[in-house]
Amino acid sequence: MRLPVAAATAAALICVVAPAARATAVGAPFSPFFPGAPAAPDPDPPVIVFAPAYQIQSVAARFTYFDQDGLGYQSAAGPAAGPGSERATIAEPQSEVVATLGDRLVERVTVSVDVVTAASPDHRLYGLPVGTPVDAVSGPSRINEAEEIDSDSTYAWDRTTNLGFHANYHLEEPLESWGLGTFLTHSFADDNTVLAASLYQLVDWFDNFNLAGKRFGRDVRSTTNFNLGITQLLTPTTIVLGGYGFTAQGGTLTNTWNSVPFSDGTRGTEVVPRERLRHAFSGRLVQWLPWQGALKLGYRFYADSWGSVAHTADAAVSQRLGQLTLDIGGRYHRQSAVDFFGIVFDPAGAGYRTADSDLAGFTAYALSAGARWDQPVGHRGHQIYFAATGEHYWRTNNLHVDFVSGAVGWRQ
Repeated sequence: MRLPVAAATAAALICVVAPAARATAVGAPFSPFFPGAPAAPDPDPPVIVFAPAYQIQSVAARFTYFDQDGLGYQSAAGPAAGPGSERATIAEPQSEVVATLGDRLVERVTVSVDVVTAASPDHRLYGLPVGTPVDAVSGPSRINEAEEIDSDSTYAWDRTTNLGFHANYHLEEPLESWGLGTFLTHSFADDNTVLAASLYQLVDWFDNFNLAGKRFGRDVRSTTNFNLGITQLLTPTTIVLGGYGFTAQGGTLTNTWNSVPFSDGTRGTEVVPRERLRHAFSGRLVQWLPWQGALKLGYRFYADSWGSVAHTADAAVSQRLGQLTLDIGGRYHRQSAVDFFGIVFDPAGAGYRTADSDLAGFTAYALSAGARWDQPVGHRGHQIYFAATGEHYWRTNNLHVDFVSGAVGWRQ
């Protein structure tokens, strides 16, 4: 909307300035009040300011498909004593546009749509064997569609400092989310060291359901996240990164339909604290390899106020073969259960309780592979790329996930 405004402003200024410019070219300035008399010089001549150039830098489209299967005691889609089915599929198309406005502002906009089919919240399967099909009328209610838009704006304050803002909105049938954040990066020591900080606030507003599927108004959940990071160039071929993240959550921290098995064969609602404080420390090493490759190693330590502690290590190798880049990686994750996790509870007991498999103690593994082809287009350095990625994830408490993703894009 700025370009038409700027163009109209420029046209108006040209109309005002043009007569004086013609008069000055042939003689003394013309005064409209005293014909023939010279006009006093304007101490503040109008300045024509044009809007900065707007240019698309890249456009990309991606499609990802997730397939999850397993068993969890929080799921009512199975026998009363559990575990129930955690079967879920997610289809996610996504698009992204990156543009620049002048030399200082970079804008990135991402739009995604999720189509989720999940068995875990389907309480019509309560008490039935795992895998029991639902009827054609009630079955579609397990399918949920979600849409999200994310925007990142990065402004180059000066040569060494970037200031950015992040905003996102998420909408699905039982939930709405709003997020706002800001981030700052500053480089020094001849750009060999970069410090980064970010602050992000997310608010979720969602339906409150009981185990029978009846809606009881709306609940709110708040998430505040703060991160500090440093990137250091050790040698021309070695980079190390370190970071710390703190997250504070408050409000209703359950999805409201999770259940727990009781010792009498019935089920009750999940009860968790209304506050959770989470800490994460991470480190990463990136090493260039002389045969046009790169090695990436990472480690992350996590602990929270619910009593869970986790360690994650990952490694990946990239190899460039002309226009083709190949990637292979692996990840190891081990976590302890939260203090109030269990697979059976006393129906007369009080206090917190959860049977959520994500809050249990387990060990998880992941293997991934990907390929990317970069195809030059024209003589201006433009490229079209094609990418494909796949991962197999599994863990020791009866859950595994497979996903495949494909992308095509253009960039300058």
